[in-house]
Amino acid sequence: MLEIKKALNAWGRYGQLKFTEVNDPRKSDINFGFYRGDHGDSFPFDGIGQVLAHAFFPSNSDPLRGDVHFDADEDWKINPGEFEDAVDFSTVVLHELGHSLGLSHSPEPNSIMNPYYKGKGFELGYDDILAMYELYASRDIPMEEPKLPPYDDRPYWPPYYPTHERWPPAGPSAVPPTERTTTSRPYYPTVSTTAKTTTRHYPKKSHNDGERRREDVPSKDQPRQSNKDIACQNPNNGIDSAAFLRGELFITKGEWLWRLTEAGKVEKGYPVKFHTFFHKLPESVKVIDALYERHDSSIVFFYGRKYWIFDGYNFIENSPRSIEEYGLREMDEIVDAAFYSPKESLTYIFSGDKYWKYNETSKTVVTGYPRYISHHIKGSPSHLNAALINRNGTVYLFKGDTYWIFDTVEKTAKKMGSVFHHWLSC
Repeated sequence: MLEIKKALNAWGRYGQLKFTEVNDPRKSDINFGFYRGDHGDSFPFDGIGQVLAHAFFPSNSDPLRGDVHFDADEDWKINPGEFEDAVDFSTVVLHELGHSLGLSHSPEPNSIMNPYYKGKGFELGYDDILAMYELYASRDIPMEEPKLPPYDDRPYWPPYYPTHERWPPAGPSAVPPTERTTTSRPYYPTVSTTAKTTTRHYPKKSHNDGERRREDVPSKDQPRQSNKDIACQNPNNGIDSAAFLRGELFITKGEWLWRLTEAGKVEKGYPVKFHTFFHKLPESVKVIDALYERHDSSIVFFYGRKYWIFDGYNFIENSPRSIEEYGLREMDEIVDAAFYSPKESLTYIFSGDKYWKYNETSKTVVTGYPRYISHHIKGSPSHLNAALINRNGTVYLFKGDTYWIFDTVEKTAKKMGSVFHHWLSC
């Protein structure tokens, strides 16, 4: 397909890579396929909307390494019209190929690897070009080296943080599984890679999980101080918010945002100012008091007495709106923490010494709430800094430099340890 060739050439130009089409998928480095629902890689597609595609990070042993899967149920178009509710294939394949070649997300707004789907006509940005140059073209290593670096059999975030129609367009959620099954992959073209020159750079393994990451390339928005220097300041004041968004772990404190692969493993290049990542938030938002991912994958931000709902493309539902409009009329203070519980299909909201259970569908507070935290959650402090629920359903509460595990069934909170040591590696 012409659009795939264009995307390959765009990346190859700056990495000094030449891609050759082959007829046998078993001999190719990258396979492209369109799939519906459960297609054998443990990451089923969801039909029209939300997840658009996912790509697998390079590795030596994963049979799906480098492959790109598209949701066949989407309305794919090449250069769709202004009023067409279709997905631009060219933009998505260009982004996904970045992951196949080893790039992670970029906080740069003009980067194709920015975790926001921007619609048609988007091209490689300066940050993308620099990343490819650093990963492939800038270092001289003999061609006897393997074509792809010796990484774990873990795909990149795709299967956890895939391309979504509204929010991040690249890859799925947090920690990928160690095993997966495969099905016969439809051939859409298959390609193998060779270098244009006689020498080639093979990037180092990642600091924590064997994945090659785009953050090896400095961002011009990267703060001069190290992540550790910034994160460890005033630990007793605590963090401001924490959430798994599309499977990725985010923590904010003041104007800074950290992205983590898991507790204690901060991604290279972070923290960045949260306005760099959530660049559609108005500058008037000075701190994120709380945030969480809603049942429909929209992101809810709280600041002061207002909240914003972001579908990944625009703010929706007349955002910003007052907390009173959320149905929290008995709330005297700001929202301290919030998370959505898929098991209960309810949202927990904490403020001061109380907490609420909120039904997102009916937009009503559950009868009997709010309740006092100290009376109904044994072991939990009041006036929390943050809360989050991970992909396994474990709930964490944060206050100051301490965190707890919250059992929502038993209504107990178990004190665990230091936020800044265990989560931010201080």
